[in-house]
Amino acid sequence: MSVNTWDVIGPIRALVGSGAGTDDSAPRDPAVPLESLAAR
Repeated sequence: MSVNTWDVIGPIRALVGSGAGTDDSAPRDPAVPLESLAAR
């Protein structure tokens, strides 16, 4: 994941702040929105 891309900083911050665990493939899949990972 690149945090140097402006439009993903918010979703990445939400994911890290949520403490939610994800499977290894979800963050790599471009079809899975980052916002949905924090909601899991």
